[in-house]
Amino acid sequence: MDYFKIFNFTREPFSNSPDPDFFFHSRQHVGYLQKLEIAIRLRRGLNVIIGDVGTGKTTLCRQLIRKFADADDVQTHLLLDPYFNSSLEFLSTLTEMLGIPEPEPGATEWRYRELIKKYLFCRVVDEEKTVVLIIDEGQKIPDFCLEILREFLNYEINEHKLLQIVVFAQKEFEQIIEEHANFADRINIRLFLGPLDFKETRKMILFRLERATEHGKPPSMFSYTALWAVYRATGGYPRKIINLCHQILLALIIQNRYRVGWSMVRSCIERASTGRQQRMRHKAVVAGLVGLAAILILSPLPDQLKAWLSWHDDLKPVSIIGSSETKKIQIPDKDKAGIELPFSVKDGDENQSPNHRITEYETEYKNESTNQRINESTNQRINEYKTFAKSSDTNNFPVLLGKIKAKHGETVLEMIYKVYGLPLKSHLHQIVLAMKKFNPQIDNLDTIYVGNSINFPAIPAVASTVPEEGWWVEAVKCETLEETYNFVRLYTYSSFNLRIFSYWNKREDMNFVVLLRNCFADEQSARKAVSGLPEVVAADAKIVNKWDKDTVFFSNLPINELPNRKDVS
Repeated sequence: MDYFKIFNFTREPFSNSPDPDFFFHSRQHVGYLQKLEIAIRLRRGLNVIIGDVGTGKTTLCRQLIRKFADADDVQTHLLLDPYFNSSLEFLSTLTEMLGIPEPEPGATEWRYRELIKKYLFCRVVDEEKTVVLIIDEGQKIPDFCLEILREFLNYEINEHKLLQIVVFAQKEFEQIIEEHANFADRINIRLFLGPLDFKETRKMILFRLERATEHGKPPSMFSYTALWAVYRATGGYPRKIINLCHQILLALIIQNRYRVGWSMVRSCIERASTGRQQRMRHKAVVAGLVGLAAILILSPLPDQLKAWLSWHDDLKPVSIIGSSETKKIQIPDKDKAGIELPFSVKDGDENQSPNHRITEYETEYKNESTNQRINESTNQRINEYKTFAKSSDTNNFPVLLGKIKAKHGETVLEMIYKVYGLPLKSHLHQIVLAMKKFNPQIDNLDTIYVGNSINFPAIPAVASTVPEEGWWVEAVKCETLEETYNFVRLYTYSSFNLRIFSYWNKREDMNFVVLLRNCFADEQSARKAVSGLPEVVAADAKIVNKWDKDTVFFSNLPINELPNRKDVS
């Protein structure tokens, strides 16, 4: 299927061919390209670039050739496969590549060497050209070919070498070099090409989407967490990034979606992993099924097996509000796709109940008389919000912030806390009752199930709990409430505290951002906090110290987070 038109692409953004137009100018690649150009211009002789599979050696090789494509004084010759069965075969191939007429039949190796030597003197000394031999897959070079290349490096005049050689090879070429000291001594520069970091991985993906899009305006396809998942799954290796992103685009088409999140990246990785392991596991699975069938036939089902067969994850209750049981939360280092989760666990946090900060409100929440007393004022506020939303001054004010799908171990109160912040007691009751009103599809908010979509109404925060002054660190800005919530989910047990902050104004419309929980007295303190964040968070973090005057806030800030506040009731 041609997905160019579906995503408004003019060409394939994640092609696995080394297209120079899609060369991403990472700091490492650009630096190495400049060093190679200088070495060739100065005619320094032998240069070697070593890197793992998929780090972009071939792309860098093509970019180097393209660099000299318009230079009349430089001739580049590319040898894609340097494996040969004999010295004569190697010399014959080089002669043909350089455009030297074939010698008489039965010519010796010495004759080929002399022809090449004469050609180099003619081109380099007489015509003042620079002749460059670029060898890809250098780890395939046989020992006798290395000796011939060493001899070519002896062709020189007082000022420089006659032949410039650039070898791109995998890591095993290091061992080959060490075993040939005479060849190693002639290396001018030896560069080691490594994978990209997260920041450059993110830029590479966006760069390719931009290059493939008409007018250079790429669609906003990848969420921040999706980009992080791609980086962790690929290790920053460009070839792996390209292959995974191609699979993700195909998944978007199949699922009729236009936005990539963490879960989609993870599912693509799982499918790829399953495909690679399918043959290896086939015999074991068949044998296991035969054994299980024999057990089922010969013996009655144990109670444990009956329970296991009847269990359905999508119907399992997440939790019940008001439960006095404190659960021990198991915190994995990796998700089930093998992606390392981007957080670190604080000592002791794994034993904390997710609702330990808000249990003090549960008793009052259960009090029927209190609910009845607040019910009328809550309905009145909801109507006021709807009227406020439709007013001319705030014509785009939303009624709903968005919806979030519940996951195992979550409670409604916990979700309220993360979306709205820690409200004042009276405001908490109003939020809970509004939640009931906007979620008629859920019979009882005390019990929610994995996969339940919960609506969160746009309830403005009370005036005493919105920011007025101070410096805040914005870790990331997302397009939807659920995307923001998923980001905070990843860092629930991180060594730094994050909180969701939602607001609206006429200039920016709805905004869903993630802030550091603490407010800072000055900009310097805020920037110091940014420098202490993990790279994945600090990459796009920015400092905020003011909002538009017409801003409506939907997230409360706890009293102890507000700067210069003392008496707030």
